[in-house]
Amino acid sequence: PAPSNNTRASSGNADELIGSAMGLLGVAYRYGGTSASTGFDCSGFMQHIFKRAMGVNLPRTSAEQAQMGVAVSRS
Repeated sequence: PAPSNNTRASSGNADELIGSAMGLLGVAYRYGGTSASTGFDCSGFMQHIFKRAMGVNLPRTSAEQAQMGVAVSRS
C-alpha cells in the first residue's frame, strides 16, 4: 500500500531533524551548553534541533526530556 499522508509527513520531519543535526557537525561539546555559537551538551543539542526543525519545545535536561511523550510497549 502507498504511504499515508501522516507517514510522509513523519518521514519529512525526520529528514528535517537529521538535516538540522548534521548542519551542526563540528560544534564543540560544552557541559550545560545550549548554543551553536558556544557549544552544546547532549540534551542542549537535542533541545536545539527539535525546536529548530520541528517547533517542539523540549525541557532542558535529559531527565526532564525522558519524562516527555507517551510510553510505547515493546511489542
